[in-house]
This record gives sequence, structure tokens and C-alpha cells, in this order.
Amino acid sequence: MRCEMKLNARGEIVEPNVGDAELVKMEFDPLGINIQIKLALSKDIFILRLLNPRWISFSTDCSQNVIDKIVITSDLKEASALAPQHIREMLRVRNQTIPGQMSVAGPSQAIHITPLAGPVLTCIADSVTAIDEDG
Repeated sequence: MRCEMKLNARGEIVEPNVGDAELVKMEFDPLGINIQIKLALSKDIFILRLLNPRWISFSTDCSQNVIDKIVITSDLKEASALAPQHIREMLRVRNQTIPGQMSVAGPSQAIHITPLAGPVLTCIADSVTAIDEDG
């Protein structure tokens, strides 16, 4: 179980090392998605929490889903380009404000998992964080 996470300047997770790790489980609940990743070198489980997902694209028929890299970013241009039109519109509207509006929606984040084997996973959510197994 690991809950620390470090990103490089490009938004790639560099700690823990997720290269050759395996996406082993996805859990859905009313508030978000937990993605469990079994790390290759230590055999620890690393969990990413996607809070309030707005859009996710992932499907697989592979017996193993081995990860090359994971990128987490607040720059949604590339992620929204992959999304359907209604998601791009939601993100555009979300970034607009009403004159006199007291609060502004916080920035969304996108996660993009590039596989060595299996499908690409892309998700736009309110936030992406590492958590421990107790949540």
C-alpha cells in the first residue's frame, strides 16, 4: 500500500514507478473511481482516486493491463480533444463565469494511462489523487 505520488514537469507519475505496473481493479462508488495498480518492482498496491469523474473512456478484453506511463494534468486541451462533443461543451461552460458570481468551479484534472498491453484509459474528473487502502 502506497499513497505518495510525485509528478515530473510533464505531469507523468515518477514516484512510485508505474512502468510495467498492472491495472488490476477499478472500483466505482457514488463519488468517484478508485484505480488499483499493482507495482512491478515492489508488488505494493498503488491506488488513484478520481473524484467526481465527468467522463471516462476505457474498455478491455486483455487478461493483463500493463502500464507504460500515467500522466495527470490540469491542462484539459488534449484530454478534451479525445472526449465527445457534449463533454467538450461541459468543460467550456464550466470555465465560464457569470458576472458577480462569488465562487468559481475548481479546475478539473485529466488522467491518461498509456499501456504496454491493453487499452488507453482517459478520464476527466474534479481531481486525481493517490490514497491509501482505507480511503
